[in-house]
Amino acid sequence: MKRVFVIAAFVCACSHELPLPGQVLLVVDTDALLAPGAGQTPTHAILFDMLSVDVFVPGDDDPCSGCSQQFSIDEATVNQGHASVGIPAQSGVSGYRARIRLYHTTKVGVESKPDSTIETVVALPPVDDTGEIAITVFLATDDVANPSGTLDAPVAATLGAITNGHAGTWPGGAVVPCTDTPSDDEVCIPGGAFWMGNPAASFAGGAGTATDAQRIVVVSPFFLEAYETTVADFRGQPVSGVVAWTGSTEGTDPTDWCTYSSSKSRDALPLNCISWQAASSYCHSPQKGKMLPTEAQLEFVEGGMRNTLYVWGDDDPACGDAAFGLSGFGVWFDSGHSECRLPSSFGGPLAPHRAPARSRDVLTIGDRAVYDLAGNLAEWPSDAYEPQGYDCWTSGVLHDPECTTGTARLVRGGSWVSGAENLRAAARVPRGNGDAAPDVGVRCARPDKAP
Repeated sequence: MKRVFVIAAFVCACSHELPLPGQVLLVVDTDALLAPGAGQTPTHAILFDMLSVDVFVPGDDDPCSGCSQQFSIDEATVNQGHASVGIPAQSGVSGYRARIRLYHTTKVGVESKPDSTIETVVALPPVDDTGEIAITVFLATDDVANPSGTLDAPVAATLGAITNGHAGTWPGGAVVPCTDTPSDDEVCIPGGAFWMGNPAASFAGGAGTATDAQRIVVVSPFFLEAYETTVADFRGQPVSGVVAWTGSTEGTDPTDWCTYSSSKSRDALPLNCISWQAASSYCHSPQKGKMLPTEAQLEFVEGGMRNTLYVWGDDDPACGDAAFGLSGFGVWFDSGHSECRLPSSFGGPLAPHRAPARSRDVLTIGDRAVYDLAGNLAEWPSDAYEPQGYDCWTSGVLHDPECTTGTARLVRGGSWVSGAENLRAAARVPRGNGDAAPDVGVRCARPDKAP
């Protein structure tokens, strides 16, 4: 008959009671970024929030009955040495193993996924009839998506229990301020780490489905323009790759929604109908001396630098939160989304942040803010498009990634044509060869430069 075990959970902010007879005290340590605990406000993105422990008796490949536990985890618990479980075992018997997983939950669910999990399988030391043997298992952030040990070949246990843990000390998770000074139209985006990709950002219909795999991305500090480039900003640049406004508001041609014109009456509108090549050339021009932001940089800010679904949080947008759902007029009647367009309204992009109804589509950093990250116009990143799982977008930890293979392009962020699902920070939509379109614009960035 299979023996039934029950893990005794000690995950708490209290001192250990007297040991249970014949047990292993398994203490978990990690350098991961967790919630601070005790109601404190985090100063960085929370990368992990759940811990699970499964125990396997000798010869079995499935956890024994009552031998699996899941816990919410925070920095205070780990750093006080209280992230622990008591595991009773049969006296003098070798071959017990424990699988410890630290992982990240999303709005979709709380299950552990291989690409967002730090996992170790450890061999448990044999115990006597009485007393307790303490071991410590360290889960390193750099080992995410790279399991250590297996049920057939578990790693050796480290004897002894810690009293001071290392949660929050992973170097890649440090918030790094800019060293250079922003210009009047720029905002400093401090460096940090976040989860790039989110299963909750995938949606039906093909576009945006390649978003559910996750990897930790470390972003260096950089500067991002506060507003999407306007028609006035672009004046004086070569117009090759830019489709001009037809001069009509009849809505009989998609380019009726293009904004560029010789008329200065349209200067306040964000520039759209610009190809990827023209957008890249503009940012690299002597006038600008910048570049297009990378996919990772855009997703970092579009998720509020804290892994939320939208720049403002995880709750879905209403029409007053961002410029979206403004399609449905003229040739757009049967395409796009019109849930936020007033009857008989022409639709189209709005002047950057001028409409007070878009008050939630903003990321405030210190005394400055970045506007229209979720809606108004989708934006060209510098990257070429590559589906997840290929060389550019492997799992694990990536530092300042930028995909430069191939010629296909994509856009990031929602637009006035989009429905709410496109406003999710992780959504990435392929756009062929990067041709100009009425729902796509440009915003420039530059790296931080030490003095």
